[in-house]
Amino acid sequence: MQVQSLTPHLGATVQGIDLSEPMSEAAFQALKAVYLDYSVLVFPDQALSQAQHKAFASRFGALHTHPMHARQQ
Repeated sequence: MQVQSLTPHLGATVQGIDLSEPMSEAAFQALKAVYLDYSVLVFPDQALSQAQHKAFASRFGALHTHPMHARQQ
């Protein structure tokens, strides 16, 4: 995993991981530490299905569906 800061204060680009593939707990904890350091992460060139996106995001905690989009599930 390669991390490059986007600005001096906020955000980073993360490369070298495929979010569509299962991630070990150790790898996820390393990624979560990067998130806690930078608050905003950009993952370029990822091709995720809606199910893969939900699976990845749910590792950070419960997902919230905005009421405007509730019918799209």
